[in-house]
Amino acid sequence: MRLFEIREELQRLIDGIDDRLADCIDPVTGEVIRDIEDEYAQIQNEIAALEISREEKREGVACAVLGIRAEAEAIREQEQILFRRRKKMEAKADRLAEYLEQDLNGEAFSSPRVTVRWRKTVSTEVEPAFIEWARENGLHDLLRYKDPEPDKTAIGKLLKAGQILPGAQLVEHNKMSIK
Repeated sequence: MRLFEIREELQRLIDGIDDRLADCIDPVTGEVIRDIEDEYAQIQNEIAALEISREEKREGVACAVLGIRAEAEAIREQEQILFRRRKKMEAKADRLAEYLEQDLNGEAFSSPRVTVRWRKTVSTEVEPAFIEWARENGLHDLLRYKDPEPDKTAIGKLLKAGQILPGAQLVEHNKMSIK
């Protein structure tokens, strides 16, 4: 089902974009076998060559964008619903496994349908005080450090307030809006 009806020949081109771009990549090796940018350019040329008015092409493409975005949003909503269902099921399974673990108390269990066994595992547990101890003793190879990253929100506020920050600037863009 389409949210907006557009000319059949334009719709056919738009519907074929994914397959045409997929054909640019070898499905087995993932190797790019044809230039994707060239394929996009070819698609644009084919749209331009359609015997419909420029205004109707523009309207059709804009309507297609709105329709595709609406479908993507519907998919996002379903993903969120499924994510919440998955999280509930995982939590339920974890609670039941915890109950079983307490009930079995290290004892093996077997029936015709299931088997529960125990295995030894080893994990490394580190208390917060370890970090300071490693620093004081020069054992930096036992620690991992994250690279800093700029806080663009805070930087933007300072730039908007007139402060000059070397290597940072506000850049104005034209962003198209389709509604």
